[in-house]
Amino acid sequence: MGTSVGACGYGQIPKNSYPYFKVAALSPQNKYYQAGPVDACGQCFEIQCTEGGSVCIGPPVTVMISDECPECSANHIDIQSLAFASLADPGLGIINMRYRRVTCEPSTDIKVAVLDYQGAGAWLRLSIVDTGGRGAVKAVMTRTSGTDSWVQLTNTWGAQWELPSAPAPPLDFKIVCDDNETVESLGVVDVDGGISSDTGGVQFGTGVQFGVGQVQAFNGPSVSASASASAGGSFSASASASASVGGCSDVQPDSNSCQQQMAWGKCNSSDYVKNNWCAQTCGRCSVSASLSTSGPAAAAVAISSVGGSASTSFSSSPGCQGVETKPDSNSCQQQKDWGKCNAPDYISNNWCAQTCGRCAVAAAAAPAPSSSPDCQGAETKPDSNSCQQQKDWGKCNAPDYISNNWCAQTCGRCAVAAAAAPAPSSSPGCQGAEIKPDSNSCQQQKNWGKCDTPDYVKNNWCAQTCGRCQ
Repeated sequence: MGTSVGACGYGQIPKNSYPYFKVAALSPQNKYYQAGPVDACGQCFEIQCTEGGSVCIGPPVTVMISDECPECSANHIDIQSLAFASLADPGLGIINMRYRRVTCEPSTDIKVAVLDYQGAGAWLRLSIVDTGGRGAVKAVMTRTSGTDSWVQLTNTWGAQWELPSAPAPPLDFKIVCDDNETVESLGVVDVDGGISSDTGGVQFGTGVQFGVGQVQAFNGPSVSASASASAGGSFSASASASASVGGCSDVQPDSNSCQQQMAWGKCNSSDYVKNNWCAQTCGRCSVSASLSTSGPAAAAVAISSVGGSASTSFSSSPGCQGVETKPDSNSCQQQKDWGKCNAPDYISNNWCAQTCGRCAVAAAAAPAPSSSPDCQGAETKPDSNSCQQQKDWGKCNAPDYISNNWCAQTCGRCAVAAAAAPAPSSSPGCQGAEIKPDSNSCQQQKNWGKCDTPDYVKNNWCAQTCGRCQ
């Protein structure tokens, strides 16, 4: 993602503006780029790491297309490095992944970003930003407020639209999505020219937005993605000197400050947790005991699945009632979009508990009896995608999936409690060497919260360490 403007012409997007640094570039050979409109600019894609072992460190992320990658192959997506860091270590450069097109969900209305406008009869150049729903704009029209004749702009490149002779202000706009959904806004641009910018333009709110609904998923094979080196520019990480609080200090793994490491999403990486690098900046000083596990997936302690003590609060807990507590002036939705929900300091202080889905999840996660309607016959699911797809996309432990018991059988929520009853001491796994699923010790499996997962219970893995032997 090379230039500051990018192939879509959005300019540099500040980290506190949608899509909160989660941007990506598509190859001109990609089918979504070729299908258009506007070279897929503004469309959103959910990306999931599919590497084996402990390479994948986080849930899927949703990125918005803001640029093109001419050197990339058709199914290679170039991802902004901070977004990549929430999936895997950016040092890897390339990972295997799967992706699908999804709904864009900005928290604001559509904006008209005017780049060049000198008044009636002069050149008008603009882009349409913060588009929700399908995100793809296929037509833009304007007119003088109070008149009947719409004039269509031409898409000249990327997401930019132009008109050789602009109507007199104030200007109304009609914006058409790629599924023909049309929104209109009156009196959007009320200045008589004087705008000239190549770095994002002057934005005017429209007060309208495309409808947010399910976008058909792309169910293709695993493909590769690479991290971008374009994290600079929009991000100004402040330097941080080594300091000590109560004997807990920041030890840096390299010449980059701990503040930069945190901004790059390194705090929950297994090597950072194992070596306790940047402990103070990453908020581990008060929760070091819960993060002391070593091993290739140590970060799983802080991002355990639903029901784990590290990620669950009760509805009566502070932060789960009324206004949410948060660490700074940025909204909890922004914090969530920046991947902060599972950071140790967010968990220990229960910041943004409601938005991050930490409220009363434990009760909702209780296994359903095998006689439950959702555990017999056809499974209930939230949309047309199969439950296996939902599971593969990491949806099983999402709060709405648990509260509605969607995909209960596939997600292993049926009659787990009965299956978890203690096994007789003569059972396989309760005598001699324990049975375990991989090369990691049973103590590590237990520390990572694996003991009560359905496959561990079903196969009686690590029975002695997990306390299943009578």
